[in-house]
Amino acid sequence: MRQEYDDKFKETNWYELLSLDVSGWYDSIEECRLSLRKLSKNTITSKNYASFLKKDKKLPCNPGELFATKNFTSIEKDFNFIKKKTEF
Repeated sequence: MRQEYDDKFKETNWYELLSLDVSGWYDSIEECRLSLRKLSKNTITSKNYASFLKKDKKLPCNPGELFATKNFTSIEKDFNFIKKKTEF
């Protein structure tokens, strides 16, 4: 259904469209990333993300939808810290 109304979803998401209260969740991808970093030093995946929801109630249950207008791509890409290669 989202694809049918793609023009509408460039500026909003389901939560906003349905006027759902999201004030209990983090406002940004960065806030989520920092929280997850505190909870685990391991890689965050879509499979283990649910376990972190129990530890931090401010993590959104569906970050892909909540942050759809903020260029969210995936849990693996957006919620992990990328180690930069150092040149010698």
